[in-house]
Amino acid sequence: MQNERIKKVREGMKEEGIDCLCVEDPILLYYFLGIQVSFGMLFIHEDREVLFADSRYFDALSQVVQVPLVRYRGDVTVKEHFPIPPDRLGVDGSRCTYSRFKQLASLFPDSELVDCDLTTRLRMIKDPDEIVALQRSCDVNYQAYTDVRGQLEVGMREVDVANLYERRIRELGASGASFDPMVCFSNHSACPHHKTGEATLEEGTLVLLDVGCMVDHYASDLTRTFGFGEINPSLEEVYAYVKEMNEELLEMIRPGVPLLDVVNHYNGCFSAKQIEERNLHSLGHGVGMEVHESPSMRPRDVDGVVFEEGMVLAIEPGCYIKDVGGVRIENMVEVTSKGVRNFYPSLVD
Repeated sequence: MQNERIKKVREGMKEEGIDCLCVEDPILLYYFLGIQVSFGMLFIHEDREVLFADSRYFDALSQVVQVPLVRYRGDVTVKEHFPIPPDRLGVDGSRCTYSRFKQLASLFPDSELVDCDLTTRLRMIKDPDEIVALQRSCDVNYQAYTDVRGQLEVGMREVDVANLYERRIRELGASGASFDPMVCFSNHSACPHHKTGEATLEEGTLVLLDVGCMVDHYASDLTRTFGFGEINPSLEEVYAYVKEMNEELLEMIRPGVPLLDVVNHYNGCFSAKQIEERNLHSLGHGVGMEVHESPSMRPRDVDGVVFEEGMVLAIEPGCYIKDVGGVRIENMVEVTSKGVRNFYPSLVD
C-alpha cells in the first residue's frame, strides 16, 4: 500500500509542477515506507525515490526498505547525490521548522523551495489498510472505556480513572494513549480541556470521559458523558439536546456535502436557542496516524472543502454550562458512499 501512496503523491507533484518532494517527518516516513525512525530524509522524484538514513538505522533499514538507501553523514551527503538540483523542491511547511527550511535553502541554492501540502491532502483520505488499523485502535479504545466505566466506584479520583484506562489499553495491545486521558467529574465537565485532577467520584456525579489510544501507529478518540447515579435534571436536558444534535449532524455527512454546511448547522443550533456562550469548541477533526489531523472543522479551515469517501473524522458536539457541567458526545466515523459508518458499536452509551 505504501507504493500506492507514493504513486498518488507523485501524481500531485506533477499537477503542481514539483520536481522533487523532501519528506523528513517521522510520521510521514512511516506513512510512505512503513518504517519507524526518529530521523531520515526521503526524496520522492518524478521517477524514483531515495532514502537517507544515519548509522543508527542503516543496517536494519537495508533489510526492509524497498527504495535505494544511502548512509547519511550530514547534509553534504545529500548534496553529493544531486548533481543536478531540482528546479522546484517541495517541503511541507507545516512540518518543517524555519531553521530547517533555511538549511534546505542553503543546501539547494539553485532550487525553488515550495511550501506544499500534498501529504496533508493525501492523508485526509484513508486507504483500506488504514481503515483496518483505525478500527483496531477504536476496538481497543472502546473495550478499555467499557471496562473502566464498569469499575467506577465512589471515592475514586479523576487521576485514578485515567491511570486505570492507560493500564487497560496496554493490556489490550495499545502502545499508549493518543492523548492524555481526560476525566472530568461534576462541574469540571464544563471545561472542554479540563486537566484530569484530584476530584473524587460521588453519587449523582456527571462524568465525562474523553479517551484515545494508539494501535499499530493509528489513533482513536472517544468521548462519553453519563451520570454516576441520578444527576441534575437540567444536565439531563443538555444531554438530550447534544444527543439530538449529534444524530442530526451525522445524518448530514455524505460525499459531496461541504463541511461548512455541517459546521454552520452545528453553530446554528446554538444560535437558534440563543445559547452561543455554551458552544466552546469546533465540531470535530480528522483522525489517522495523529489524533488531530486535517480536515479541521473550524469555520475558517473548511471553506471549499467537501466530504469525500474515505475521510475519517471525530465528530464531537458539546454544550457547556459554566460552573455547572457540560456534555460532549464524540464518535469516530468513516465517510462512505452512503453516509457515515461509526467505528464504535453505538453513538451513545
